[in-house]
Amino acid sequence: MDKPLDFEFEEPCIVSPIVTKHKKKKVIGLDDLLSDFYQVKSDIPKKESKRAKIHKFDESDDDLDTREAELNNYVNKCQQQMNEISTDDQMPLWGLQVFGDQKAMATLTFPELSSCALLQSFMENEANSLLGIKTEEGEAFLEGLLVNGWLLKLVTDHGRVEKCIGAWTFSLMLYSPKEELRAAACEFCCSILLPKNQVDTVMFEMGWLPNHSELRRALEVCGFLLDSPSKSSSSMEIVDGGTQIPP
Repeated sequence: MDKPLDFEFEEPCIVSPIVTKHKKKKVIGLDDLLSDFYQVKSDIPKKESKRAKIHKFDESDDDLDTREAELNNYVNKCQQQMNEISTDDQMPLWGLQVFGDQKAMATLTFPELSSCALLQSFMENEANSLLGIKTEEGEAFLEGLLVNGWLLKLVTDHGRVEKCIGAWTFSLMLYSPKEELRAAACEFCCSILLPKNQVDTVMFEMGWLPNHSELRRALEVCGFLLDSPSKSSSSMEIVDGGTQIPP
C-alpha cells in the first residue's frame, strides 16, 4: 500500500496556452483614398446619364400615350358623327336616275367675235397684208389660234380676257362637235380660270365669267335631272359593273 501509484510517476501534461488570433488591420494609404475618390467621381456622370435616359423614356412613353388617347378620341368622335349622318332614312337610294334625255345643243354663233379687240389688232397690223384676214373669216382664224395654243399666249401677253373670247371658248368647250376644239377650249379655260394652272402666275383681267344659269344650262343640255331625279330604272343604260351613263 506504501508503493506509489502509476499516475504519480507520470509527468504533468503541458497545456499549450490558447493563442488568440488578432486580425491585422489593412493599412489604407493616401493613394488608395484618392483612387477611390476619383473612381466614385467618374461614376457619377454615368449614373446621372442613365437616370436622364430613363426619365426621357418615361416622358416619351407619356407623350405617346397622350397622342394615342387624343387620336382614339378623335376617331371615336368621327365615328359617332358618321353614325349620326348615316342613318337609313338619310342614305340616298342606289339606282336613282340622274340623267334623262339630252336637250338641243346651244347655238355657237358669236357675231361679236368679228369686232373683238384681239382680232382687230391683227387686222390692223401691217402683217395682215400678208395674212389677208377678212372679217367673215375672223372666227376660223381664232379657232386656229386656239388649237395651236397661240390664243392663250396672246391673252397672257395682254393680261386680259375679253367678254366675247371668254364666252366663246367656254361654249366651245361644252358644245363644239369637234373634239379638237373642245380639248383646246378646255385647256384654255382651265389655264385662265384655275389659279394653280395660270400661266406664269399671270393674273388675268376677266371680262366674262360663267354664271349659275350658264352652268345650269350646260348640265340640262347633258340631260342632268337637277330638280327631280327619279327612281325609275327602265330608261337607264347599264354598262359593265352597273354604272349608269347619260343616254
